[in-house]
Amino acid sequence: MPILHATERTLWFAEAGLGPVWRLDPDTGEFTRLPGGEVAESDAARSFHSLAYWNPVTQRLGSFGGYGWFAVRNWRWEFDASIGAWLNVEKDQPGREPRCRSGGRFLPMGDGQRILLFGGHGNLTGKKDARDPGVPLYDGRFHRLGNLWCLNLVTNKWSCLVPVPGLQLPQLWSACYLPALQTVVVMQARASSVPFGTPADVFIHRLGKDRGFVRLSSRGDVPNGAGPGFVTALPSGRSLLTFQKAGVFELVLNL
Repeated sequence: MPILHATERTLWFAEAGLGPVWRLDPDTGEFTRLPGGEVAESDAARSFHSLAYWNPVTQRLGSFGGYGWFAVRNWRWEFDASIGAWLNVEKDQPGREPRCRSGGRFLPMGDGQRILLFGGHGNLTGKKDARDPGVPLYDGRFHRLGNLWCLNLVTNKWSCLVPVPGLQLPQLWSACYLPALQTVVVMQARASSVPFGTPADVFIHRLGKDRGFVRLSSRGDVPNGAGPGFVTALPSGRSLLTFQKAGVFELVLNL
């Protein structure tokens, strides 16, 4: 997933989640490979579908988790462009929270010095086909995690906001953070078994107020929620855009 460089206003991304790093200039469409970026064979091909982020404290592109060689991980790496090297800032530790995973979503908060981690596919051991007690959704390889964590990039400390199993989502979903409301919004595509025209499901978690996720009812020009959709916060931080098959819609939360 490409990540916006906060000062250059370019897009950065890493091959295979942890490897050579590329820069895209959106004004010219030019791709440039940054020097270095190679990792040791023992670390390569083990971060597919990792979660990318930008660290404004260190001014580095980051990578968390990822899948490869029949396992997921909870390690964290950052790319130091000045030396062209990936630095391992958190080791892979199966059994440690947040659990090993691939996929999921990082949601920056405010100036980006804190980021929220939601969802993903994984488990405690990191091993493919291993089950975790008390986690209901299992896709045949890993659990579908619905927990919510916050990472402080100044202190490098994690804090759990919603523990496993959290919000259990069997369908495709998208998420964003509304800073003015201090609220995480998750939108899930409607199930294939419900009637055509049924809107997507919307869930929220208000930081410091909710213990878990709360389901919202929607009204107005409600689109059919058949597609996976995509949500992103608008500049006001109080509403979001959602991209549905029927078009692009604004969703305003009255909290």
